[in-house]
Amino acid sequence: MITPYVGLPNTLRWNLAATENIPDNSSVRYSGLSPFGLRTMIKASDKVSIGIDLIYGYAKVKYTTVDSIFSNGIWTSQTNNHEISKKRFRPQVRINKHFQTGTNLDHYVGFAIGGNRRWTKETVNDIQITDNTSESAIPLSLRICYGFSYSLQNNIGIGGEIGLGGPLLQLSVTYRSVSYTHLRAHETPEH
Repeated sequence: MITPYVGLPNTLRWNLAATENIPDNSSVRYSGLSPFGLRTMIKASDKVSIGIDLIYGYAKVKYTTVDSIFSNGIWTSQTNNHEISKKRFRPQVRINKHFQTGTNLDHYVGFAIGGNRRWTKETVNDIQITDNTSESAIPLSLRICYGFSYSLQNNIGIGGEIGLGGPLLQLSVTYRSVSYTHLRAHETPEH
């Protein structure tokens, strides 16, 4: 299975607002991308799949401050334009436990573990202050989630997840190879 997805909300944006000491009296503009990713899974058995999940996120804040400077006996004002961007990449190894409720609906519980890389870049008045410094306090990421996939055709499905350790909500499209679809067709329902 190959599953591209988009997630909500952009928690890096919340992180910028909470950790960057942006003055209350400045004009602030946030931007960025909702987290998105690509997951590949292989069916290990009728009820278990294993794979890799790659999650990426990006957020940026721009704000302006006006500072008072006393020089040569005169007070003057100086306007400073700040920009801070954060990127996050989480490669994870993943396992899903599947619970099928019908021929087209597959729901699962997933667990993933992997890396956690973050980069921060800061500029003031277009002069770079920090150069994509890596700031991962904990280089480990974990994810636990509940998700579903609904097959629209033999090889194409739509789905979603809710979880912790990545996007809180995910919306996805899944492509299943012929061999994966063939395995699903031979699964026996639980009694």
